[in-house]
Amino acid sequence: MSNVIQTHPAVNASAAKRKRPLTITSYHPEPGMPVSLVITCDGKESHYWAERIRSEFGIAVRFSKAWDGRTRDFATEEYDVLLDGDRSSCECMGFLRHGYCRHVTAAVQLLAEGKLQPAPRPEHAPERP
Repeated sequence: MSNVIQTHPAVNASAAKRKRPLTITSYHPEPGMPVSLVITCDGKESHYWAERIRSEFGIAVRFSKAWDGRTRDFATEEYDVLLDGDRSSCECMGFLRHGYCRHVTAAVQLLAEGKLQPAPRPEHAPERP
């Protein structure tokens, strides 16, 4: 069962550069499920699923935009975020243009709140006898 946790303005290095207020509301995920969240900026809500993914370094999180019923397009947008201190990055146009984005801010907050489960371990080939 999902419960609303808390809603509060996001605060981190990415948010410090932001000129517009940003609010992130996240929901407790079911075990083994991605986190459901709503990012609100300038009164516009964006719905996402977030989950940890494998990464060679840092912490990687994939944000998949959830269909909100406002369009006929069921295609999802996905953004991969890498959290690595001052070298954190995201694949979205906002980050590429401004050097910060809501996805990095949300990933930092979700991680700080302990809502992101560890990424799956790499699968190893079985050993031969």
